[in-house]
Amino acid sequence: MTSTYQSGIPQQSLVCSMLRREPLMMWVALSLLLLLTPLMVLHAVDTRQLGQEALWAKPMRFAFSLGIYLLTLAYLTSWMTQKARDGRLMQWTIRIGVAAIIFEQCWITLQAARGLHSHYNYDTLLATVMWALMGAGSILLTLIAPVIGSKIWLAPNLSIPPSWRAGASLGLIIAFPLTVITAGTMAAFGTHHVMLTEEGGAVLPFFGWSLLHGDLRVAHFLATHSMQVIPLLAVAAAIVVGKSRVWPAFAIAFGYTLLVGIAFYQALAGSPFLEISRY
Repeated sequence: MTSTYQSGIPQQSLVCSMLRREPLMMWVALSLLLLLTPLMVLHAVDTRQLGQEALWAKPMRFAFSLGIYLLTLAYLTSWMTQKARDGRLMQWTIRIGVAAIIFEQCWITLQAARGLHSHYNYDTLLATVMWALMGAGSILLTLIAPVIGSKIWLAPNLSIPPSWRAGASLGLIIAFPLTVITAGTMAAFGTHHVMLTEEGGAVLPFFGWSLLHGDLRVAHFLATHSMQVIPLLAVAAAIVVGKSRVWPAFAIAFGYTLLVGIAFYQALAGSPFLEISRY
């Protein structure tokens, strides 16, 4: 069994093979990660605050998160057939999603440079329109994940173990509805916080999550990163139960979805995430 699947592991440089297979996603991903350097410099020299957090914290978070998102997707495209990767649906989904990512990062960075909020900003007509476009863009960029996940499931690269493919498919597919639900709730509330009339109080460094009140960003973060966590846990589980068994991937996906649900419910109840240890 092991020798059958080892043939699917690329012998050449992983980065080079990903650049050749998915150049658009890879170049944008690497550009976002390189953008972190000037953003970190700005963060160090510009000590202004925007709301509860440092001015450049949000552009840094988004550049890192979106870069890792695209790297994950670029890597997992090797877990489907070449025909599926070259399909029109796949290619157009990637192009539209990447365009949405570039738009989101540019607007978030520009607004930070102006000392203004990019999210939940209704101060001007332009800010309101751009916030609406960001909402549409977030859906478009998130759509890449379930499309790739469904292709891994329906048109799999058979050199990849079934347990790995199941974990990747479930993580990518589940990420979409969980992310849309959590992000949509924040958009409907017009804020990340629940049962809070004014933002303030202690927050978790870098993430900016409230340590005193319900914060929907926690569930949103967990939902978005299900596409990395579930596949990694499925790979780890395969070491114990074997690479041909897919039930651990389903169990992990169910448990992780439950975790997102608990964090979401906890935020709606107005409690900070760190109180999750009480459950």
